[in-house]
Amino acid sequence: MVPVFELIKSLTPKEKGYFRKFCELQKGEKNYLDLFNVLEKMNHYDEAVLAAAFRERSFFKDLHVVRNYLYNLIMRSLRSFHWENTIDQKINDQITDAVLLEKRGLYEQARSSLVKARKLALKFHRYFLLIPITKKESSLWPLLEERRLQEKMQKINEDLLAASEEIRNEIAICVYYNRWTNFQRVRQQEGSSGTWEQLLEEWTNFEKNHPQDGYSSFYSSYLMDCIRATIAFFQKDPQTRFVHSARVLEKWAANDHMIKEEPHVYKIHLSNHLSCCFQLEKWELFPDLIAQLKALPSGNFNEEAETFQNYAFYEQLYLLNTLNFEGARESLDHITQGLQQYKAKINKARELTFYYNISVLYFMLEDFDKALLWLVRILNHPPTDHRKDLQRLAQILQLFYHYELGNVVFLEGMLPNVRRKINRWAPLTEWEVFLFQLLDNLMTATSKKGTKEIIKKNWEALQSGKHKASLGFDEIEIWLKKKAT
Repeated sequence: MVPVFELIKSLTPKEKGYFRKFCELQKGEKNYLDLFNVLEKMNHYDEAVLAAAFRERSFFKDLHVVRNYLYNLIMRSLRSFHWENTIDQKINDQITDAVLLEKRGLYEQARSSLVKARKLALKFHRYFLLIPITKKESSLWPLLEERRLQEKMQKINEDLLAASEEIRNEIAICVYYNRWTNFQRVRQQEGSSGTWEQLLEEWTNFEKNHPQDGYSSFYSSYLMDCIRATIAFFQKDPQTRFVHSARVLEKWAANDHMIKEEPHVYKIHLSNHLSCCFQLEKWELFPDLIAQLKALPSGNFNEEAETFQNYAFYEQLYLLNTLNFEGARESLDHITQGLQQYKAKINKARELTFYYNISVLYFMLEDFDKALLWLVRILNHPPTDHRKDLQRLAQILQLFYHYELGNVVFLEGMLPNVRRKINRWAPLTEWEVFLFQLLDNLMTATSKKGTKEIIKKNWEALQSGKHKASLGFDEIEIWLKKKAT
């Protein structure tokens, strides 16, 4: 019963309304509609609620039959509702029209349908659909008694071979893209991994034998740049990564009809490019990219959640890193509402990062109570392997918050415990050693003047840039600078 419940909960209000009208066209008993209404009202699937609703109904013992019928009827309704909404459907409809017209001896009309189908397939780079189009053309040309039939049949053969080659290359590149994407997800270490070396060698050989300018396929062309951007990421070459990521967006912009057809895919590449911009601190590019991300439509709840966690995340990063703390504060209501609304769909790494960034915002605004409240969400989070670097820093950052809140006695006992705790996880980094030494010195200062000297000395030490790449550097550097002046 769970699949049909999940399907119902995924429906938009318009789809639900259409389904009810669709049911009006059906004959016979409509027990399935009663089941639909009960499932629609549930927030969470509950067998007890179903039993209470239908135990006295004659069809209760055959509820699984009604369930299956309902599921299939909803899918039929969705197919009808979204008829011709996808380009693949439009092309297949033209191919079907050609078949039906050919059977009626209307060969010229059948050819017109195939011409329309081919035009759409080429425009939207559906090379796999050129095969049935071309095959149908090969059976139609002799029936039309065209002149130069042999020449035209030769052209059909050439088209078939060209389409097959384009499809073969597109599939090969798509497989490489999937392999690189999976490799990125598992976060294997570059250079020391046999998988990395093997995959890079295979891709390098493929790229040598398949120059990018030889592709007609939009997918082949832009996916190659996606792969190159991913490789640059692992090679720690942010500038090259940015260049290839920018090319991906340029290719989508040059095929803006593809953006309308696949907005959810374009969103992914916009988000990836924002990541590139963040790495290179190209803040001037953020507003336009974020605006594009916000403007793209979402087809369902999952896409809404994905869009939210991307644009809200990068917008918050932009505001924090351009020191627009008031702007970041103004966006908090929207972010906290989104975190609640889409909580089940936001990945754990992004969730922890939201908590951290909100905590840091309050830290910068010197609202240390709220900063600590948001940091506690990380400290008390169920065990996870996501963002272990951030979890380590949160342990240390809480000490600075307690220092600002004047919890000195509490801090004296807490500081050595936290040091031992994260050292058990992994040896302290140089940056972490610096932070603990800073806290030790602040705790032993005996006067305001002494505290001021410690703060100034440590702020000056950070100006060397030694720890600039470390997580939390900017926050601590700004905090020290404020207190030093």
